[in-house]
Amino acid sequence: MVRLSITGVLTLTLLSGLLLPRSISAQEGRAIFDAPLVVVDGDVMRRMNEILDIDGDGDQDAIGYWFNTVEEFNITVWNHDPQTGFSEVWQQVFPSSAVDDLPMAAGDLNGSPGFAIATPQNGLRFYQFNGNTPVLWQQFGGAGVLDLEIADFNDDGQGDVLALKNGEMTFYLSQGALPPQVQSFSVSAEMAHLVLGHLDGDGVPDLIFGNETTIEFCP
Repeated sequence: MVRLSITGVLTLTLLSGLLLPRSISAQEGRAIFDAPLVVVDGDVMRRMNEILDIDGDGDQDAIGYWFNTVEEFNITVWNHDPQTGFSEVWQQVFPSSAVDDLPMAAGDLNGSPGFAIATPQNGLRFYQFNGNTPVLWQQFGGAGVLDLEIADFNDDGQGDVLALKNGEMTFYLSQGALPPQVQSFSVSAEMAHLVLGHLDGDGVPDLIFGNETTIEFCP
């Protein structure tokens, strides 16, 4: 069991043999896990929804949104530098009457870093990054989208988008320079959340649907 405290002290609990739990320093933790320790302002952290390398420099950057008012929201992109941390590099305001979380997913999208986001007013939008700047790539109707995921669903080496709606899942399969191929299938109407995993070892993403009381697997 690993726990990171607010003060930055990493607590490692060892359960084998006669070793007792002990606290290790942040420097020891970095050596063990080979990962940078980054301090991010708490207000900024609440706005980060997705992490990915947007500019190909090997550092994980961030994308997020937050509501300015009940009628508009901001999408913001943060670039990460190992020396200086996260800095805002792009922001855009969109109209929206949504007051709940917006469906959003990030990853490889048709061969480039990108993200998808759905709102009733703006539809389902796919963005690809040109350096630090997201560029609108495709747009579809987005009413009723409950959850989004990005993965290579047809094993062609290009990232695709899966949108979950009430009683339906829709795949947007990347086709290079052509618009995505759209395929829809029925799912249980009460399913509201979607998670990807690898459950059967075939190398193809498997789907897990759920709500407050039920989980369904679709390998």
